[in-house]
Amino acid sequence: APELAPSRLYDAAIAPPDFEVAERVTLTEPALARGRVVLLLATGAEKRAVLDRAVADDLPVGRVRGIERTVWITG
Repeated sequence: APELAPSRLYDAAIAPPDFEVAERVTLTEPALARGRVVLLLATGAEKRAVLDRAVADDLPVGRVRGIERTVWITG
């Protein structure tokens, strides 16, 4: 999505289709990568396929790395 392009350094306000919240703020990859420790949460059976794609670097979130550490919390 253009609003999440790397040229946007910190955040992007987006309104995803069919999402129960009308608008949300999403941090971009460069903003997340500035964190010393990045925690990523993915829970629930419905997130399993998304998590697999992220770990395989098939999604932008899979490329996010904290300066010191990146932790995936799953369940």
